[in-house]
Amino acid sequence: TFLPAGELISAVLPVTPSYSGKTTNSLLVLTARRLLFVAPAPQAISWPLTEVTKFQFVPGSGPVNVHAAGGEFMLGAAHGTDAHGEHFEDLVKRAVTVAIISQP
Repeated sequence: TFLPAGELISAVLPVTPSYSGKTTNSLLVLTARRLLFVAPAPQAISWPLTEVTKFQFVPGSGPVNVHAAGGEFMLGAAHGTDAHGEHFEDLVKRAVTVAIISQP
């Protein structure tokens, strides 16, 4: 609903981090243009793929590291994320490469 009509979602990773004993239902969303972190409240962080310099999923309830737009972000991830986290990391890296080489 909140994305432009031409911006299609290519992958979604539920991360559901736990902070102070509370679970937060959150998502990492990948489109052809950007990477988004969506959490309740509602709040979202959006990074253009051309500004993502590092994306790393750390298995075993580790964080998801995003370096983009001159900042570093560590996002929590639930243990159950492991099954798809490394695949999502590969998809992000591929999408970043495509976005960068497709720039005019």
